Amino acid sequence: MSSFGGHLLIGERLARRLEGLAWVSIVGTVFFVFAVTALHFLRPDYNPTTRLLSDYAVGPYGYLMTAAWFALGLVSFALALGIRDGMGPSRAKSAGSVLLGVGAVGAFLTGIFPPDLEGSPSTTTGAIHLVFGSISFVAFFVAIFVNSWGFRTNPAWRSNYRASLALGFAAVIILALFPVFANAGWPGISQRAAIPVISLWLLSTGNRLRSVARAKVPTETSARSAA
Repeated sequence: MSSFGGHLLIGERLARRLEGLAWVSIVGTVFFVFAVTALHFLRPDYNPTTRLLSDYAVGPYGYLMTAAWFALGLVSFALALGIRDGMGPSRAKSAGSVLLGVGAVGAFLTGIFPPDLEGSPSTTTGAIHLVFGSISFVAFFVAIFVNSWGFRTNPAWRSNYRASLALGFAAVIILALFPVFANAGWPGISQRAAIPVISLWLLSTGNRLRSVARAKVPTETSARSAA
């Protein structure tokens, strides 16, 4: 992998791999959004302003919320690999990939360990869920900002920079308001506000990765010929 005219040169095998990772991220994000949305209709007994998303993992249709967390972890892992291999070398790319990896691990563990519902006895499983869920939540938001900086300096990804940065600022506002709503007894509002932000970023980044993989970028042989 090298560069030519500011563009990343990738081989056919890597291009296919990147496109596969892109589709995993796109399909996985769509499934995550669908599952979370469906649960709001399937569990009308849960008040979305006071209940966290993880609460849907306990009780009827809990498997759907668990599957949604696993899908989010798979999406994050796919994008971590895609950004690592689909962008030129930079510190922002390296840090952004690691943060997405952390978010992926957190999402997987959030799905494996169910939460303790409000009013129920505290358990070790619930504590693990809370810790890794929080880590994953913060890692995703920081990853949006860090990767935005990497997009800005990379010609193939620069078109994603402004939208990604705007979503990053939205993430910061939501993160800052989370304790405010939690203290007011409405923790579900901030968490649900985060879902569109994270989902839009995952979709736009996955789509950009797909475009990078499909771009008619000159091969190293044609680059030498052009020179």
